[in-house]
Amino acid sequence: MTLRNVFGMVCLLRTDMAPNFDYKYAYGYAKSNPRISVFSIARFDNNFNMDEKIFARLSRHDIDKMTNWHKVLYESCRIITHEMAHEFQL
Repeated sequence: MTLRNVFGMVCLLRTDMAPNFDYKYAYGYAKSNPRISVFSIARFDNNFNMDEKIFARLSRHDIDKMTNWHKVLYESCRIITHEMAHEFQL
């Protein structure tokens, strides 16, 4: 599939987009030509800043209990709508 066959392209990342933790608002990025949007859900998770050694010892059940999936879904919809508006120059 090439970009001339689509209205736009949306990319979802599970990893952080920011180059370091000093960036507080690095949730998404969009370009209008070509129409591409990229956004990350990493910072919507409560476990984002957790120490990797501690995180590795947790079970999937413990991680699910600590994650507010409704917040992740709500914020993802909000950010991707914002980025798609940039994509279509609205």
